[in-house]
Amino acid sequence: MPRAIPWPLLVLCAFAPLHPASTQAFHYPFVEGSTLIGFRGTALSPGASGQAIVRGEGGRMRVHAHFAGLEPASRFGPGYLTYVLWAVSPQGRTVNLGEVAAVRGKAHVVAITPFPSFGLIVTAEPHFAVTRVSDALVLENQPVRGARPALEAVEAPLGPGTGHGLEPGTPAPRDPTASPYVFQARNAVRLAEAEQAEAFAPAEYRAALGELGRMEAEKHLGGKEAVLAARRAVLQAEDARIVAGRQKEALLLARERETAEELRASLESARAQADAARVQADAARATADAARAAAASAARGKEREVTQAQLEVRRRLIEQLNRLLQTRETEEGLMATLTDVAFPSGSSRLSAPARVNLAKIAGILLTRPGLKIRALGHTDATGRPALNARLSRQRAEAVRRFLAGQGLAAGSLQAEGLAASRPVAPNETREGRMRNRRVELVVSGDPIGL
Repeated sequence: MPRAIPWPLLVLCAFAPLHPASTQAFHYPFVEGSTLIGFRGTALSPGASGQAIVRGEGGRMRVHAHFAGLEPASRFGPGYLTYVLWAVSPQGRTVNLGEVAAVRGKAHVVAITPFPSFGLIVTAEPHFAVTRVSDALVLENQPVRGARPALEAVEAPLGPGTGHGLEPGTPAPRDPTASPYVFQARNAVRLAEAEQAEAFAPAEYRAALGELGRMEAEKHLGGKEAVLAARRAVLQAEDARIVAGRQKEALLLARERETAEELRASLESARAQADAARVQADAARATADAARAAAASAARGKEREVTQAQLEVRRRLIEQLNRLLQTRETEEGLMATLTDVAFPSGSSRLSAPARVNLAKIAGILLTRPGLKIRALGHTDATGRPALNARLSRQRAEAVRRFLAGQGLAAGSLQAEGLAASRPVAPNETREGRMRNRRVELVVSGDPIGL
């Protein structure tokens, strides 16, 4: 579910993007010396402003920045707790220069960047140690009229912003005696959990939990020991998030390489069989045409035999099922589709929303005695075929067992795993693979004439 934007910002968001495609960067034409740069508030924070002195120190650039008019970061959503100053290179590389900790709307930051050319921006963030720029851009640098030396401006791409995966239920700070870093630490650990750090970066994740536990154990959450533990928890949690992200990318790359090898082997085998398959194609086509004609004839005969009462029951059942799952009529029966979000990734355990929908479906089907239900599990074409076959069978069986537990007769329920044999979309795209990962409920029987 996308994070809700507080209503005072909705009008602004209608006219300005939260995260523009680029910002201004400037070439600083000195190794020693200094110049003045300004900051203007964006549409999200038009009352914010600032100035910075950029000073060259032997090849490095020191930034002394002052800001005013900064409202609490939580106005952009309960998951935003502070501000961060970023340097953006003309190539789009971003570096966290430090937290902009506003007190009564004012803040001061001193930072060093190795970039000779860069832009400066300020964003609202969930904690001070983030390494990815958020969507909530509140300040951008701009030249100051009359400043010397004059600066040459270039465009610096920002790339897509990130919402950090924070949900609307992220707790906002409520205890005025607690340090802001306490809430940042909790946010940082939540972000690591969202990145599956417990599985992909267990050592770093445990270290973050340890620091968080030491923080929570402090009697005074505004005291020195709580603040230090909170800051350590933030840094450990961000490390865990980064490591987990890299591990997941590496795993995905390995799976893609493995799939590519399997595809190459399949292509070699296909080339060897191509001539024989071509010879058989015409005969198979003729057989298929005859089978289709016979099936169509049988279907027309069957349709004529269906009573008006059965058609009415069928129509009402499609209408009821469509309120819960996408349902269509096929030659096999009424087919309702559960998408892959009904299960955690790589698991056959039904999610809570899927259980709610299936319980409602069971209640509908129980009012129609005589119906037969087949659960068909499907996967995408990535991964090993044996693993896909087992996962598709386990997911279909999980649905069958759940429906049986809701009171449907066991003799009317079947489960079958079809792996990747019946794709409904191309497996070459992420969206196509998501559509192919599904469980289909096929409802048939005399009450609906199918």
